[in-house]
Amino acid sequence: MKENSKDLYEILGVKKNSSEKEIKKAYRKKAKEVHPDVKADSNNEFIDLAKAYKILSDPIRKDNYDRLGYDDPEMLNQDKLAISIIENLFSQFLSQNESLFDTEDIFRFISNMIKKKTAQLHNEKIKFENKIKFLKKVKSRIKFKKNNTEKNNFIFSIIDSQISSLKIEIKKSKFYIEINDKSLIILKDYSYDIEIFNNSSTGFLNLNRIFSGSTSTATTGNF
Repeated sequence: MKENSKDLYEILGVKKNSSEKEIKKAYRKKAKEVHPDVKADSNNEFIDLAKAYKILSDPIRKDNYDRLGYDDPEMLNQDKLAISIIENLFSQFLSQNESLFDTEDIFRFISNMIKKKTAQLHNEKIKFENKIKFLKKVKSRIKFKKNNTEKNNFIFSIIDSQISSLKIEIKKSKFYIEINDKSLIILKDYSYDIEIFNNSSTGFLNLNRIFSGSTSTATTGNF
């Protein structure tokens, strides 16, 4: 676990809910103040500032930092995140009634859960995209009765800020959809034997529910 001793938001002088534009503006202002060419012995301060901006200006890394309280690039490795999703869902299944293991295909169960979450992410992405179209339409219909002045620009700034936030949410949705897709690819390398009662003298039939004919060992060792 990697932890930052300094709060990145404090370093930049912004709030946690600051927009991408506000974060960029704060960085540029502070960068001029603490640049080594301007302020003596400020090299470390400038490095910390640049690092904070690099993390908080990236919506995926920012989201990761907000969840964990520290920045760990390894946590953004898609393959590792995909495996982590499978591990969590597999653990959920293991906590279920033991009788389910005779009648439920573990990997079908996990795949269905992932597909359900992916569908939710797709729906959210479409909702965000439609909202952006709506905001752009609203913006195009706004006209000034007088000459355009900096005072009047705050209306556009409100709309632009919302559009920027929605674009970030779309990027995050795409990122997690890609991770879910990787999870499904990994699951294709696994199968699970279930037993189904058939009222015959043999009692149970053993059925092999196979997602894929491949038997790759590349991912097996990761569990």
